[in-house]
Formats: sequence, structure tokens, C-alpha cells
Amino acid sequence: MTPLLSRATMRDLDARTIRETTRGIMLMERAGRVIAQVIRERMVPGSRVLVIAGGGNNGGDGLIAARWLHVWGYEVRVACLRLEQTYAGDARLALMQLQQVRSSPSIAYGVSSEEIATMLRHTDTVIDAIFGTGLTTPVRGSDAQVIAQINQHPRSYYVVSADLPSGVCADTGQVLGVAVRADLTLMLGACKAGLTQSPGIMLIGEMRMASIGMNPTNDDVVARAWLPNEIASVDTKRAPDAHKGDHGRLAVFAGSAKYPGAACLCLRGALRGGAGLVRFAHEGHAHMPEEVIPMPLGDDEEVELWIARASEGATALLVGPGWSIDDTRWSLLCSLSKSTLPMLIDADALNIIAERGLPTRFGPTVLTPHPREAARLLGCDLKEVQHDRITAARELAVRYDAVVVLKGAGTVIAGGGEIPDIAAVCEPALASAGTGDVLSGMIAAKLAMGMQPRRAALVGVLRHLEAAEHASKNKSPHAVIASDLVS
Repeated sequence: MTPLLSRATMRDLDARTIRETTRGIMLMERAGRVIAQVIRERMVPGSRVLVIAGGGNNGGDGLIAARWLHVWGYEVRVACLRLEQTYAGDARLALMQLQQVRSSPSIAYGVSSEEIATMLRHTDTVIDAIFGTGLTTPVRGSDAQVIAQINQHPRSYYVVSADLPSGVCADTGQVLGVAVRADLTLMLGACKAGLTQSPGIMLIGEMRMASIGMNPTNDDVVARAWLPNEIASVDTKRAPDAHKGDHGRLAVFAGSAKYPGAACLCLRGALRGGAGLVRFAHEGHAHMPEEVIPMPLGDDEEVELWIARASEGATALLVGPGWSIDDTRWSLLCSLSKSTLPMLIDADALNIIAERGLPTRFGPTVLTPHPREAARLLGCDLKEVQHDRITAARELAVRYDAVVVLKGAGTVIAGGGEIPDIAAVCEPALASAGTGDVLSGMIAAKLAMGMQPRRAALVGVLRHLEAAEHASKNKSPHAVIASDLVS
């Protein structure tokens, strides 16, 4: 698990560290040296390095990296995008130290995009030290042109971004006008929340962390990032003498004549997610794995009796995959909402809620919307959700008093009185119909096993990503389908 900071909490941490323990220039020195060390690990001395430095502290980090690389025998050129006299504070000190090095490297000031284009043709590595976490407005003019030159296709050089790719918003991951496409991003001091969200997560390349002596507290952390290989730290293990009764009983209300496959996929997800027993409450549109217990609605059976029969002994409910939007499903949702059992709501059940509201719940609730469903639930535009996914997930959790799993690149899990958890992964194999149904089954299985909703959501999301990675090993992501995740 990696703690995530926002632009504001990173600024506060930086100020606190400088005030209490370490001068700003020393923090900059540490940052610059670790950037240089990363280059040293990848390139032999004598290699050509171009440092492109902005006028702020991020630029200062780059200037110190240039000094160390020069000392270590690299052919270093420094392109300062600002005039020499405009560098101030710690960045000014870093520039002066570079100028005082014996046989100092070539330093150019107020460099234009045309000059950058020429320099790029004669370099092996580029250090992007243009903008850091302080950027809040779109990149324009010459700076935008410089970034466009760095991103030219094809390129023969390796790009290392200091702290985050210049142009990426540290809070949301949005591109502020234009952003550097890095091969490696070296996060300094702490990871920024925006680097777990699209499109920022697609621009960072390889992601590495570097400690520079800053120690975030719990108050600084705004979210937590997780990778699939960390699943063992949050999932449970089966006891050697376990039996099916130890692993929960899940009742699934899903499917319709129009979408029978969605029900089957969520049922298989529940089975692969570890549920000890799965019942399928359906209305005659049955399409299910053989391990599932069918609970069809009888010809003259009252719905309330059917719900009671299908839910008898259940430890969790799953509602919505493969449904349609109609009065019958609304009535069914209202009846199911009276249960005190944990209930996961997905797919068309979410669309019903967006139209009519969430019926009063008497038990824990988990909502699993994709971005368009989230927009409907919030009554806003899809672009608003995608612009700041972390905030959107938080708002959903508060509005519906639920744990929310906002699906997509960098899935966000919010609610339950905790800071958000984020699966810091882009997995193209999941861009296929039905994979969300599998996920709802996997999370519901963990609910049925007795996990608290937040933990169940996190474990289900990570297991789902793990299954997608496994499915992608032997075939192209284009060829992976939802059933591959549970085969």
C-alpha cells in the first residue's frame, strides 16, 4: 500500500519539513541526487543528458541532478526555460552551485521550443524538470511547445520526469493543456493522488518512489494506492479444514430475458470469488453454472415469499446485473432493500436508483458504478466524473451512505468512514462487456464471507485485476473476454 498526497498536503508537508528539520536547499539536493542516480543506473558515463528546467523548485531539482551527472562524467546540457535573473530562492542556489562546478556543463537560458528541438536530436536521456505539483493552470505558449517537442514520435531518447510528468494535475491526473509522456516518473517524497488516475496514470511510464527525508503523517494522506501483488496483505486464507458453510451464502437477484449472460458472469464471479454457496433467484430466464442453486419464481408465488425463500440463510445479497428498468424491478429493489444483510447493487439497479432514488436501506450497501452510471447517480455530466474521479466517488458515498466502487482505470473505492483506496493499475483486458458483472460477483462473495464492505470491495477489485493480468498472459488484451477471468 502506498500513501497518496494531494497538492495541498504535499505543500504543507514540504513547509513543515523545512520548518522543523531540513532546509529547503537540502531537500532539493536530495531530490536532485536521486534523479541523477536513476540516470546513472540506466546510462553509462559519457551518455548525453539534456536537463529541461522550469523556473520553480522542480527546475531546481533538475539543476542539481545536472550537477551530479556532470561530476560523474556524463555529457550534460541544461536548457533553462526562464531567463537567468528570474530564478529565485532555492532554485537560484541550485543554479549558482551548477555554475560554480569546474568545467561547468553547457547552460542555456530562455530556451525556445525550436532550440529544444535541436537539442533533442543530440541526446540519449531527457530529464523533465519543467513543472511540479504546484501547476494548477493549463500549460500554454512556449512551454506547451517545448512539451510537444519532448513528446515527438518517434523519439530516440529516454524521458525521466521529476516528481510527476510536467503538465499533469497532481490531484486529479488531468492533463493541464499538454503533458509530458514519460518513460519513468520518479516520485519525490510521496506519491501524488493524481498519478493513479487517467490520463495521468498513462503518462508516467515506469513508476518509482524516492525518499528524500519527508515523513507524511496520517493527516497528510488523502488516499491509498494498491497493486494486485499486494492482495495477500488484505485477503483471507482458507483453513485446511474449512467447509462451504464457513465461506458464506450469497443470494443473487439478476438476469432477464434480454441479458441472461450478465447473470451467469456475476454468478461465476461469485463462485471464483470464494463464496461457499450461491443461490440464483430468477424469473425463468435461467442461464447459470452448474454449481449454483436455482431459485426460480413460482408461477403463483408472491414476490415477498420468493425473496424470503431465496434469501433464507443468506449472508449477503447481489442485485442488478442483467436487469431491465421497469416497475417490477423497482418493486423488487424496494423489497430487497428492507433486508439487514449487506447488499451489492450494480448495473440496471443503479440506473433505477438514479431515476427513483435509493430505497431506505437497513443494512450495509455497496454500489459499483462505471463512470456513466456514476454520472447518472450524481445528476451530472460524464466529463465531470472523469475530471475528478476521487471526488466523484466520495460524493457518491456520502449521498447514498454506501461504499462506492467507481470502476475504470485507477478504480476508486470510497465510503465507510475511511479515505479512498485506489487500484493504481490500467488493465486494458478489462475493456470488454461483462467484466463488471464478474467484479460484482467477486465483491459480493467477499461480503458473503463476512468481510466488512470496504475491505470486501478492495479485495474484490484486486482479485479482479489479478484475474485480468493472468488472462492476458497467454493472449492479447484485445482477445480477453469476461469469461476468461473466471475460467
